[in-house]
Amino acid sequence: MVMTLVPVISFAIFANFSSGFRIWKAVNREVPHEDAALFASKVAVELGGALRYAGIPFSGDGGRVTFCAPIQAAADLGGSNAYGQVDYVYDAGQKAILREERDLNALHKEKEPRVTRVLERVEACEISYFYEDKSRQAFAWNDSWIPEKPESMPTAVRFTFEIERDGQRHSFRRTAPVLAGS
Repeated sequence: MVMTLVPVISFAIFANFSSGFRIWKAVNREVPHEDAALFASKVAVELGGALRYAGIPFSGDGGRVTFCAPIQAAADLGGSNAYGQVDYVYDAGQKAILREERDLNALHKEKEPRVTRVLERVEACEISYFYEDKSRQAFAWNDSWIPEKPESMPTAVRFTFEIERDGQRHSFRRTAPVLAGS
C-alpha cells in the first residue's frame, strides 16, 4: 500500500513544483513593452517639467537631449527643490539609454554627472524634436535642437528605439511634450 502511494505523492509534489516554477518564470519574464512604457513615463514627467534657464539651455541631437529640470540634490543645495542639468543619452557601446544628472554646483565645478541606466538592451535610438518653423508657418520634426535663443525649447521630443529581448527586436516610438516649449 505504501509503495503504491509513494509514486502518486511524488508525482503530485513534482506537478505542483513544476506548475509553480512555470508561473514564477512567466511573472518574472522581462516584457519590452513594460520597459518602454516605464521609460516613456519617466521621460514625459521630466520633459514636462523642463525649465527655461539660460545657464542650462535646452539642446540635443540624435543621441542626446539636455535640459534644466527639478532634481534631487544634497539638502544644503535644495534637496528635492533643487534644479540641475538632466541629459538622456544613448550609449551604443553599452546598448543603453543613460540618464545623467548634475546639480548647479556640480555643473559649475565641472564635476562628473550621476549616471543611471534607464533602459537596457537598446539596439538603436534616435531622438528628434518637434518645433514651430516660423519661416514656413508650420510645425516640423528635426533631428537636432540647437536653440536660436538660450530660452527657446521644442514643443515635444520623440524617442524612437529598438529593444532586444529573447532574440527579437521590438520597435517603439514615444513622444513627450515639453510644456514650456515654443
